[in-house]
Amino acid sequence: MTMVSILSGKGGAGKSVIAFNLAERLAAKGHRTLLVDADVTSGNLHLLANVDGGDNVRRLTAGEPLRVLTTEVKIASHTSLDLLCSSAGTPPEEFEDVRAAAGLARRLRTEAAHYEYVIVDHASGVSKAATILASASDLNLVVLIPELTSISDAYGLCKYLYHTYEGITCGLLINRTQSEEEVTYVRTKFAAVAQRFLGRSPEFLGAVDEDAAVRAAVARQQPIARVSPESVVSQALTGLARVVKRHHSEQIQGDRREAININPAAADIRE
Repeated sequence: MTMVSILSGKGGAGKSVIAFNLAERLAAKGHRTLLVDADVTSGNLHLLANVDGGDNVRRLTAGEPLRVLTTEVKIASHTSLDLLCSSAGTPPEEFEDVRAAAGLARRLRTEAAHYEYVIVDHASGVSKAATILASASDLNLVVLIPELTSISDAYGLCKYLYHTYEGITCGLLINRTQSEEEVTYVRTKFAAVAQRFLGRSPEFLGAVDEDAAVRAAVARQQPIARVSPESVVSQALTGLARVVKRHHSEQIQGDRREAININPAAADIRE
C-alpha cells in the first residue's frame, strides 16, 4: 500500500479537488483506492463525490473498524473508490492531539493495507495532525497556485516538514497555471530558494492548468475526467496518477514499504 498525503500551505489552492480527482484517476485504472478526508474541521470531499458525509475519520480514531466506515463512490458503471468522510464542525483540539493523529496513521497502515493507494486530503496549513500523517506517508504532495502568498505558504510548509523529519518525501504540484512560462518560473524560483535555505527542494511532480472543466465538474459533483475527459486538466491529472504509480513501483522495488517516512516523533504508529 502506498499512502499519499495532499497538503497546501493555505486554503484556496484546490487541494481537495486534486485529491478527489487523483483518487478517481487511480481507481479508473483498476487500482483499489481509498480516499481519506483528514480535514476534520471543514471536510468536503463528500460534497465533491455527491455522497452523504459523516464524522467517520473521528470514529475510526475512536476505535470503530474501517470496513464499516467507508462509503463507496461510483465513478463509472463497474468502477468505484472508497471514501472515509469527515464533516465540518469537529472541534480542532479533538484531532490536533498527536496521539489521535498517530492513531489514525497506524489504523490506515494496518486496516487499509488491502488498498493499493490511500490518498489523504489534509486541512490547509501547518498542524500537528498534518505533520504526523505526512511523516507516515510515502509521498507528500504540496499543492500551490502561482500567487505570492500561496508560494510563500507552501515554502513555509515544506520548511516545517523538512525540519520536523529529515527523511520525509515531498513533491510539488502547481495548480491553476496559465502558461508553461509561468510553470517554469514558479518551479525554478521555488527550487532555488528551497535549495539555498533548506538544503533540498521538493521534486516537481507536475502542473495543472486553469480550466473551466474544473468548475463544471465541481458543480455537477462528478470527477473531471467524467465531465470533460479530453480536457487539458483531465490529461494533467492522468499524468499525475502515473507519477504516483511510479513512486509506488519504486517503493515496492526498494522494499521500503514499512520503513519509509517513519520518524521518532511518530514511532508509536509502527507495528
